[in-house]
Amino acid sequence: MYILIKLIQINSVTGKEEEIQKYILDLLTSYGLKPLDIKGNIVVLVKGTNPKKCLIFNAHADTVSPGDAKLWKESPFSGMEKKGKIYGLGSSDNKSSVATLLLLAKKFAGKKPECDVLLTFTVGEEVDGHGTNDTVKWLSAKYLKEYKNVSAIVCEPTGLKCVGLAHKGNLFLKITTFGKSGHGSKPIKAKDHSVLKMAKVIGILENLNQKWKKKYKNQVLGTPTLALATSITAGNESVPNKFPDFCSSTFDVRTIPEMHNQAFKEIEKAIGKIGKVEYLYPPVSFGFTDKDSVIAELFKKLTKLKFVAFPGSTDMPFFTQKGIPTVIFGPGEMDKMHNVNEYCHSKKVKKCMEIFLEVIKGYNNFND
Repeated sequence: MYILIKLIQINSVTGKEEEIQKYILDLLTSYGLKPLDIKGNIVVLVKGTNPKKCLIFNAHADTVSPGDAKLWKESPFSGMEKKGKIYGLGSSDNKSSVATLLLLAKKFAGKKPECDVLLTFTVGEEVDGHGTNDTVKWLSAKYLKEYKNVSAIVCEPTGLKCVGLAHKGNLFLKITTFGKSGHGSKPIKAKDHSVLKMAKVIGILENLNQKWKKKYKNQVLGTPTLALATSITAGNESVPNKFPDFCSSTFDVRTIPEMHNQAFKEIEKAIGKIGKVEYLYPPVSFGFTDKDSVIAELFKKLTKLKFVAFPGSTDMPFFTQKGIPTVIFGPGEMDKMHNVNEYCHSKKVKKCMEIFLEVIKGYNNFND
C-alpha cells in the first residue's frame, strides 16, 4: 500500500492539489500511459479492445482541512499503517479511491481492458466540484460523442458495502447581519446588535427547516436538511469591549428535486431585511441514476449489494446532467469521512480494484 501511504503524506487540501496531481501524473506516465493535465485535473484514456463502449472512473484528490491537529492521535499526514488500517487525512475520503484507480491503471499497462476506460483524478470536489465539472465538459467535447455506450463510476467511500444511486444537492450559503459598533460599557439595543440579529436568523431558519420537512419529500432522498451555523464570525476576541458591526455565518443546505431550484429564494424571503444571503460556492445539483440502467444492473449482479442514497454530495451530477448513468462506489469508510483519526482498510483497496476489473469486463459483455 505504498501508493496510498504516499498519497496521504501529500497535503492536498482543496486549493492545494498541485503536488498530488503531479505525483499522479508522473506515476501514470511511469506506467507507459499518456495522462493529460486538464485545468489541474488528470485524465488518461486507456484504449480497450471494444472502441464502442467506455467506462469513466472518477476520483477526487482533494481533502477537507484536518482541523485541529492536536485532536489527531498521529499526524493527519502520517499514513501510518496498523492492523490492516491506514490512517490519515483523506484515507477514506478519497485517497483510497485514488489509489484504487492507480492500481487499475498499472494493470492496464500490461493488458488492454475489454472496452475503453477513462480515469479522471479531479480537484475541488470538497467545495463545489469545479474540477469534475471542467473535466466532464472537456470529455464531452473531446471523446464521448465517439461512443455508443458510456457510463461512469464516481469513486467515493461506500466501504464496498453498498452502491450509491442518488444524493441530495447542496447549497453552501453565507449570511451576514449588520449592526452598530460601540463601546462595551454602553450596551446597544438588540435591533442594532449584529450577533443577536444572527441568533434571530438561526431561529428563523430552524423553523424553515421544520416546514420543509413537512412540505417536501422525495421517495429516494427523503426530506431536505438545513445545517445551521456551521461557522460564525463576529468581532475580535482580543477586543472584548467593542460590539461587532457585522456577524457572518455559514449554512449547509441539502436539497431534493422538489425544492432545489427555489431553496435560495425561500431562505431570502424568510430572512427578509435582517441579513444578506449569498452563495459561498456555486450550488451543486442532486444526482440520480435509474436502478434499471446498465451500470446499476451490472453492479447489482456482480456485487449483490443494496442500492442507497449516498449521504453526502458528490461529483455525480456533472455526469448525470450529461445523460451519463453513474453509480457511487469505493473502498473508503463512509462513517470516517471528514473525521479526525480517519482511516481506511488497506485490503479493501485491492478488493475494489478487482471489482472494477470485473465491472469493465461485464460492461463490455452486457447486452443493452
